[in-house]
Amino acid sequence: MAGMLAGGTPHSVARADPLAADRYPNGRIPASALCPIGQPGQALRCDAARDFRRMAGAYRAHFGRPLLVTDSYRSYAAQVSCRARKGSLCAMPGTSNHGRGLAVDMDGPAARCGTPEHAWLTRHGPRYGWVWPPWAHPDGANPEPWHWQYRTTS
Repeated sequence: MAGMLAGGTPHSVARADPLAADRYPNGRIPASALCPIGQPGQALRCDAARDFRRMAGAYRAHFGRPLLVTDSYRSYAAQVSCRARKGSLCAMPGTSNHGRGLAVDMDGPAARCGTPEHAWLTRHGPRYGWVWPPWAHPDGANPEPWHWQYRTTS
């Protein structure tokens, strides 16, 4: 499946090395080291993107509608903007898992606790490497039911 990322950058280079994004500082990953997740303008580290697409396919098969994302990889500038607009809902610039290409913010029913969609993600997400970190739970340090991370619980 060949294709282009936002801005017309081919993602085939990153496909050859799924961890290419790890060679760059947080928020400074070039588009060529990221892979699309199947939603316009959204990309992640390539292994995370692959597993997100697998999870999104299973979600669609179960619910009959797509798993929606509002945010995935964030450049350093986007992290600065997010922190300025949303305060502590956004990590300090340069420390975000979004800036490593390892986090997504869900949209729709999957972004809200108590929905069947969120429960499905909680139960099935880890099978695909995606977890809802404890700090984002309702009793956590920064409740964010919409925030999911790839292969990390920190």
